[in-house]
Amino acid sequence: MEAFARWLVRRPLAVVIANLLVTLALGAYALHIRIESSLESVLPAGDPKIAYYDETRRLFGSDDVGVIGVVADDVFAPATIEKIARVTNELAKIDGVSKVLSISNVVDPAENVLSPPPLILRIPPPPDEVERVKAKLKRVPLYGRNLVADDFRGAAINVFFRDIANVSRHALRLWFYLSPALYSSAAIDALGEKAPVVAQLMRINPFYTFFESYRNVIYGTPEGAPLMPLWRDLAIWLVISTVFLALATLFFKRLEPAFAKVL
Repeated sequence: MEAFARWLVRRPLAVVIANLLVTLALGAYALHIRIESSLESVLPAGDPKIAYYDETRRLFGSDDVGVIGVVADDVFAPATIEKIARVTNELAKIDGVSKVLSISNVVDPAENVLSPPPLILRIPPPPDEVERVKAKLKRVPLYGRNLVADDFRGAAINVFFRDIANVSRHALRLWFYLSPALYSSAAIDALGEKAPVVAQLMRINPFYTFFESYRNVIYGTPEGAPLMPLWRDLAIWLVISTVFLALATLFFKRLEPAFAKVL
């Protein structure tokens, strides 16, 4: 293998040309590749529950927000408004829910933009406050029809779900900066003298092995001698990746029939 590496180093022009040809050939096929990472691509086609999910998402405009409807003779009746407040508070405690907005906890920016007070000051509100709130709901379109029906016989509890995509995007960015891409492994070795535990954690990062292997093949030693990739570490990560892929596939196949029911 070392002889092959030396042969590559002695023929840089041929290696570059061969890489360009392979890249062009693979790139021509890559133009036809379509990556589908959406949830819909893994759901069973033709399932009536999926059709119901699609119709619900079309009505609400997004699957990041859920709306719970409350129908009553008068949503401001003490028993009804207390139930709305209780459901609102309990929904806010569920993991994965970002916030819950209903007539029981909405603020009133029309009253004070900088420090808006609650629209309903007390649950249940006294009769005079009910009349005040109803008058404001009719006067301010921001609340009417969004949280309460025009005839006050219906109310909506809006449930906003946490956006996992933003969390994963920031986590991947942090992972990139913790990997030796913009700095060499020598910086991690220097860090090991002061914080050996942190340096060891950075070394078990999978990208540490990948970046160092690329760096060895492309740059070699400071004297210009070729270096081999980290074959042992690459083999370890190959085994770990294969095991996780097999477990994830089994887990996915086991839960796939229940996806539609959960949705």
